[in-house]
Amino acid sequence: MCAQYRIEANREYLERVYGIKLPKDFEPYDRRILPYSEAPVILQKKGIVLLEEMVFSLIPPWSDKPKAFFATHNARLDGLKDVKKKVKGKEVVEEKYQTIYESGLWKGPFTKQRCVVPISGFREPLYWGDLAGHWGLFRSKDHELLSAAAIYSEWTDKKTGEVVPSFAIITDDPYDDVEKNGHHRSPLFLKPDAVEEWISEEKIEGPDAFKFLRKNRLKTKFEIEPQEEMAASWKKRVKEKEEEREFEAKFRKERPKYVAAAKETA
Repeated sequence: MCAQYRIEANREYLERVYGIKLPKDFEPYDRRILPYSEAPVILQKKGIVLLEEMVFSLIPPWSDKPKAFFATHNARLDGLKDVKKKVKGKEVVEEKYQTIYESGLWKGPFTKQRCVVPISGFREPLYWGDLAGHWGLFRSKDHELLSAAAIYSEWTDKKTGEVVPSFAIITDDPYDDVEKNGHHRSPLFLKPDAVEEWISEEKIEGPDAFKFLRKNRLKTKFEIEPQEEMAASWKKRVKEKEEEREFEAKFRKERPKYVAAAKETA
């Protein structure tokens, strides 16, 4: 997951990393970003790479309000979804493998409204490891700016006509340094040379975009900067979080089985 992150970058740095042009009076970023706040994203429009401020939490185009009634700041690349069905008159719940491009919410933006989010470090609550009970800020060990794969949408207020752009960060399996130090998922960061193709305005079919992310996920090491302590109640959540970690580890191990089963029923 990624519900909080930091962006620390000046004009020259952003221009160098993304090949964009920013105004000379551009104010350097030094912000902590939370869901529903505005944050910079990098995208392409009419062939030009731009930096735009968008709301961190994707607003579905069909929503009546500028805020969904469920969390939309992260879009999971793939995972298991509980599906209710009736078997011999009884309701049962089955686990179904689902990719991001099969989700009604994400599949449209995933094929044609792609962007990247500049991230200096992402914050997570730590439930195991040496810093358990604290928030931790994960930074790349080389302290370079990271580019998280993301998708965006534009929501129009039917009353005022105002257009509000918003985005979600794509999450995937945790990096090793993240998993062993307290969290079971991570943003999916792209290799620098993959950014241009990812943000292209060209439509990419869902399966191809999915394969592209798997192939171009950045390999990097992380260091942890300890932050403030969590509220004392964090200990009550440890068992739940450890069960989530075990579930995710089991899913990763068995993913080939789910993928094969999905292909058979396609």
